[in-house]
Amino acid sequence: MTAGRRPVAGKAPAAACRLEAAGSGHVLRISGDCRIPRLTELDGALAALPRLPAAVTLDGEALAELDTAAALLLALRLRDAGLDPAAGAS
Repeated sequence: MTAGRRPVAGKAPAAACRLEAAGSGHVLRISGDCRIPRLTELDGALAALPRLPAAVTLDGEALAELDTAAALLLALRLRDAGLDPAAGAS
């Protein structure tokens, strides 16, 4: 176990997403608690976004937590929007 404390699902900020224009592109900012207890919130936040452009930068700087279930949900929703989540990976 690590020395740091993990936020309790009810105490961390709710999962949130917003799409912003940034220079000549777009940034999808994801924040809050993105773990299994909050998957429904994350899915709702992703569903509420406007149509995603063909290219988007993902910004997770404001994430409190991200587990593999939420990462998979995010990857699936990006794929459903016509984006390749692995395209920018290096």
